[in-house]
Amino acid sequence: MKRLLSLVAVAVGTSLLASGCSSPTGSVAASVNGTELSRADLDDQLNAIAENEKLVQSAEAAGFEITPTDGGFSAVLTADWLTLWVQQATVDAEFERRDLLLTDADRDLAESLAARTFGNDSAVFAAFPEWFRDDMIDAFARRVVLSGALTAEVEPTEAELLQIYDANRDVFCPSGKLVSHVLVDTPEAAAAIEAELAGGAEFAELARTRSSDTGSAPVGGVLTCIDSQGWSQYDPAFQQGAVALAVGAVSEPVQTQFGYHVIKVTDFSFENARPFLEAAVQQQDPVPAFVARKTAKSDVTVDPRYGRVVSDAQGTRIEPPATPEPRTRPAFGTTTTAVPLQGGSPEGPVGGTGSP
Repeated sequence: MKRLLSLVAVAVGTSLLASGCSSPTGSVAASVNGTELSRADLDDQLNAIAENEKLVQSAEAAGFEITPTDGGFSAVLTADWLTLWVQQATVDAEFERRDLLLTDADRDLAESLAARTFGNDSAVFAAFPEWFRDDMIDAFARRVVLSGALTAEVEPTEAELLQIYDANRDVFCPSGKLVSHVLVDTPEAAAAIEAELAGGAEFAELARTRSSDTGSAPVGGVLTCIDSQGWSQYDPAFQQGAVALAVGAVSEPVQTQFGYHVIKVTDFSFENARPFLEAAVQQQDPVPAFVARKTAKSDVTVDPRYGRVVSDAQGTRIEPPATPEPRTRPAFGTTTTAVPLQGGSPEGPVGGTGSP
């Protein structure tokens, strides 16, 4: 059976972190370091999912189980949703610890991401109740802001960069040819760059101080690799100018719609690729790894009727009972202080520091 965690994917490449919403009422479904999700609130969230006909239809078409045939809650869905809640509770705690703030722009971006979450179908998101959509947007916004804060702190070590290089060089640069450039506005400015290079100036330094390409200038003009993913999107004249160069050579000025380029091709060695690798690290979302580290050390508990806490190389998650059966689902919009499981245990929460 496929899992909700596979169905729910965000455009930025991460799993949806469900809202870590309201204050608990009634018995506790799960907790993270004392932050609790009541069973009543869990039922409200799962009801919102189960009552979304567009989501149910989309999920069933893709082979995912949202609700069993008797209309109850899927135990697998419940465990997956609790996993997402644990992740979001971790994000929220760090957001508060850092005294981060949300802006209208953050919420606008989060809304656009949330609208494309379930199967990349905005109509599915629109079919949720307003309170559910608002919770999701706020959760996305906190996650996006935290991601930015964590990214600003990323300083990869030499060993980490070397590991990325060894594992991905054939993917990053199948041709083995790394392309750098200096972009200027006029042919005279390009000729001046070439004259300085002929006089012994460093290409990377000229790119940092003279290039109008604000994306590549800070990294010495390093831009991309020939035949890498996205190479076909570059201006044809730029492509032709780069492909014609031998490794180590510098082009005559190449005119494109963006201006005049002085292009250099080098081999994709570790040292030459360092700015490329550092940029790749900066583009990665640091939140999943951060959440995995935090939850592994957190006090995570779950009511045993919903499953058990498991922590391994894949992170901390809630696994459903060994032989999960659907539990009775209350009417939409109602809350309960106890929701019996078919064959479930009446005992209290279990868990601990993320260990089985």
